[in-house]
Amino acid sequence: MPILFLQSPYSFLFNEIGKKLKNEDINSYALTFNPGDKYLYKDIDYIDIHKKINNMKYSQINSNKQNEILNIDNYYKKKKEKILNEELTKREKEYFYKYVEILEKIIKEKDIKFLVMQNDTRWQHSLAIYVADKMNINYYVFELGLFRPNTITIDPQGVNYNNSVPIDKEFYRNISIDNKFDYSKTNSDISEFDRNIIVTKYMIYYRIGELLGKNSLENKTIRLKDYFSRFYNTYLKKSKKEDNSIQLPPNYIFAPFQVVNDSQTLVHSDFNNMIEFAETVIEGVKEYNSNNDDNLALIFKEHPMDVGKVNYDDFYEKYKNDDSIIFLKQGNTNKIIEKSNLVITINSTVGIEALEMHKKVICLGRAFYAIKDIAKKSNQITLANDIGEILNKEIDTDLIDNFLDYLKYEYQIEGNEYYYNEKQVKKITDMILEKIS
Repeated sequence: MPILFLQSPYSFLFNEIGKKLKNEDINSYALTFNPGDKYLYKDIDYIDIHKKINNMKYSQINSNKQNEILNIDNYYKKKKEKILNEELTKREKEYFYKYVEILEKIIKEKDIKFLVMQNDTRWQHSLAIYVADKMNINYYVFELGLFRPNTITIDPQGVNYNNSVPIDKEFYRNISIDNKFDYSKTNSDISEFDRNIIVTKYMIYYRIGELLGKNSLENKTIRLKDYFSRFYNTYLKKSKKEDNSIQLPPNYIFAPFQVVNDSQTLVHSDFNNMIEFAETVIEGVKEYNSNNDDNLALIFKEHPMDVGKVNYDDFYEKYKNDDSIIFLKQGNTNKIIEKSNLVITINSTVGIEALEMHKKVICLGRAFYAIKDIAKKSNQITLANDIGEILNKEIDTDLIDNFLDYLKYEYQIEGNEYYYNEKQVKKITDMILEKIS
């Protein structure tokens, strides 16, 4: 009952799972898309998919199937459309066709019965899911957990908006969960030093592959400094000084920016960038204030990963004389949420953080938690009316708490993709074994 791994987190987690499966007489194979992937799959038989694609002269996929492939939304395609304002080139399309054809052949030849992958919006994985669905093969999609640092998302359907979380609010009415764990702590066999060594080596191998032309089409350009910047902003940076210096208005709506080139923005929303999102929110809030004789202020905050990388100066200049609109680069997000009247987001996990504080939430993108009486799904046309509706509606705290408990302790599993331990690896392996049995 062979298993096929695709791209993994920047860790040996999938490699360790593959080793445990081997002990259970389950053969594991891995597709590698660059030399860094080969390093992360050092104990698994890997297949250099980029080499196979380059060695394949022509794809035999018919035109109908080609159209199906090109209609599949993925990060690579959306990045070209929304950020680069480009269409897929002939070479890129042919690369996708060849990949699908080779993947189907590998699955048949190796008798693959299950796929494992990290994130479903990478082009490799969106196309693999397309193939798996066609060939009636099950899979797991992994992602960093919604509640960090000690949860992992493992879903048989997808992650974020594509996940399998029930959308019927009545499902959560009478849920009672006893098996709760402390997701604020990480119980790991891996030190921070070892973790950073693994990432550094991966980045070096990746860079060598890039220089030698051994990397496949890349969803994102991976740079070591970007990783460490993300790690610093997520886990190490303190902002007490900024918190004390920020004067929050008495009544306001908080609209946090998301990462400009993140899949949540590119794939799961109709916005091309944060300026489009901000303009939509500004227009909606002004219309609401006008219609209701209200004076709610509006606070935007740049995402920590984009500070210093994305320049919003021209946009800020446009609204510099509007005292009701505040733009922040830093500050304690939890404090800003806590004192807000309402949070408007595209589909960020900030929306979930707001729900934890029993704050009212509106989503302008495709968010899995935009469930009736939990968070409000809105759009550019109805936003002003939706603001009025949700501000005047009582929060169903019991429903929201049950929903969050389900996410934390039932949907997520305890662990960390980078800082895991033997027990967590075994639990994941057992989940896969149960799925294929």
